[in-house]
Amino acid sequence: MSGQEPDRAAARRPVELVLYVSPASPASARAQHNIRELMARPDAPKVELDVCDVSEDAERAEADRILFTPTLVVRRPLLAWIVGDLTNGDEVLRVLRSVETEEAT
Repeated sequence: MSGQEPDRAAARRPVELVLYVSPASPASARAQHNIRELMARPDAPKVELDVCDVSEDAERAEADRILFTPTLVVRRPLLAWIVGDLTNGDEVLRVLRSVETEEAT
């Protein structure tokens, strides 16, 4: 094994995402549908997605400074927030690819 193999393995780690939603919100339902469709695309980066209902875990939402739902939080490698129902899938993928690329450098 060369010394570079662990670095490549680290670069392939999934991007960690948390989607904060409200159960009664149609926009939250759309965001859940849209993010799952995006992650099913063959060109999507590898992600670990956690969906958090703010009515069940308000403390977690507060810790991530969530003011609106739906909000997608990129937890790792870089902290970023995307607010809205994620309808603009190409823009969401651009952001996810950029943070994935940033970690690999």
